Amino acid sequence: MKIMQPVNLRSVDLNLLVVLQVLLEERHVTQTANRLHMTQPAVSHALNRLRELFADPLLVRSGSRMLPTSRALGLIREIDEILAGVSALLSSTPFDPATVSAAVRLCATDGAIAAILARPIAAIAARAPNIQFSLSSNVERAYGHLEEGRIDLAFDVPRDGLHAAFRTLLLFRSELVCVTRRGLWAGAASRRTVDRYMSASHLEIVGGINSHINQALLSHGLRRDIAISVPSYLVAAELVTHGDMVLTLPVALANHAARLFPLEIHALPLDLPPVPFSMIWHRSSEAVAAQNWVRDQLADAVARHEGDAA
Repeated sequence: MKIMQPVNLRSVDLNLLVVLQVLLEERHVTQTANRLHMTQPAVSHALNRLRELFADPLLVRSGSRMLPTSRALGLIREIDEILAGVSALLSSTPFDPATVSAAVRLCATDGAIAAILARPIAAIAARAPNIQFSLSSNVERAYGHLEEGRIDLAFDVPRDGLHAAFRTLLLFRSELVCVTRRGLWAGAASRRTVDRYMSASHLEIVGGINSHINQALLSHGLRRDIAISVPSYLVAAELVTHGDMVLTLPVALANHAARLFPLEIHALPLDLPPVPFSMIWHRSSEAVAAQNWVRDQLADAVARHEGDAA
């Protein structure tokens, strides 16, 4: 049996863990050096010290990049937790939302912002007046922007096979429904069949939700006739109001649209899985108290709102 030798903590430089954390994210010595404002030889020297400390290569060369060993992959979450704990320990003052100054950059579709996030964000802004929020809707690039530190938090349908550096929290699942202008399907309740739905002219919103809908339909061997594709939920609702098209939406967005436009909501004539709505962030933000607080507040507010709407 292998006996673990005690480690002299006085010989361990905490900065080495910071270097290792970034190395495991970048998997490239030069890029790590740029992020940490270090020289490349200094990062290489730190990596050699880390290899001695953990008695493992940690990262091995593969082409122009480096791949983590299984030992290194097992360290990712532990290092994140240690550094987040140290950051909290060294915080000079307790977190107070009424006085803290911070910037929080969010990314979600315009539909998610309008129907789900607007009220919670407004409530948080009232409690924390010195937190500056900025919102963008380019969810197609959200994961890259999270990794690059351009945004702090994204809301979308979660993707499969995410890198371990990403964190996700499922907030709720929303059933899919059809939205039409008032009177389009009047008196046709008994004829709302799969054939009627599939023969209709459809409008789609480009993005994660639409991909979820298309994949669900393909699992039934079905494909919609798309007349118009738009990037905006509000534009889609406006077009449906004035045309003979069908818009398929999560009920959370459909209810909001029906409050703003003269629209009718209809049950889908086939069984499709509900749309998952998740909050996504990068682990590097977990050491920032304001980010943690905003995430908790948004998660609680969205859960309460969807619970009341259910």
